[in-house]
Amino acid sequence: FLLVLRRIRLAIIATLQTVLGPATEPFGDLRRAFRVISNHSWCMTDTYRELAGLPRRGDALVEGEEHWQQVAGGERGFIVVTAHVGHWEVGSRIQRPGRERTLHVVREPEIDPESQRFLEGLLRRRAGETTRFHFVSDDPSVGIRLLAALRRGDIVALQGDRPSAAGRTAIVELFGRSFEMPVGPAALARSAGVPLFPIFVFRNRDGGSTLVFRPPIEVPRSGSRKADLEAATAEVARQVEWAIRRDPYQWFCFRRVWPDHSEARVAGEAEA
Repeated sequence: FLLVLRRIRLAIIATLQTVLGPATEPFGDLRRAFRVISNHSWCMTDTYRELAGLPRRGDALVEGEEHWQQVAGGERGFIVVTAHVGHWEVGSRIQRPGRERTLHVVREPEIDPESQRFLEGLLRRRAGETTRFHFVSDDPSVGIRLLAALRRGDIVALQGDRPSAAGRTAIVELFGRSFEMPVGPAALARSAGVPLFPIFVFRNRDGGSTLVFRPPIEVPRSGSRKADLEAATAEVARQVEWAIRRDPYQWFCFRRVWPDHSEARVAGEAEA
């Protein structure tokens, strides 16, 4: 994949130059890109092993359990917001001890219809009685169903670092640069009167996971809805940046995020 996927390779290199600074060792940019693609390959393998019902590798560690108790100990529902970091596919389906709640996982549909049918079948077979999957499309009733679920005290899991094709966005700061993030999670949380709860799952070297709960985010309710959503989305961005800084090689962002890097310098080292 490192050799064949040239556009993705260059995007990873450019992104990591912003996150980590310029690579100083020979072929450092290529080594960095290889680590990202290698981590992504392992994480996808682990995901499909789990969906196939195979035993999970390694230990499952937890950090920030007190934050889970804070949100799960009450009667309100909450929105799990995560990013394409590490074992994010596995993390969206993790439930901790406490009150049994239905978990609603929101996903973007696959581009290829056959791939969508295959993945949807796998997910639904492994879902269990307390997990529901919602594939975002142009169906406006999805938002209504999620709002009703939150008001019942359920959990909704959403991605917070990548806008959907038709979703509204806000410009926030990530690593000192402008970055576009979806405002949907904050808008849904504000309407339902529930907190956003950042969760990140990192893959460990033994194949296990470290599940990290971060402090919950209450969406403001001032006289300006726009300002409230932007403030909450900016806080989500700070939590996403925290997760990326913890392990930059587990942020799976395969598009050009900040396009103002020198194409010539990046391409020259990548093709050397």
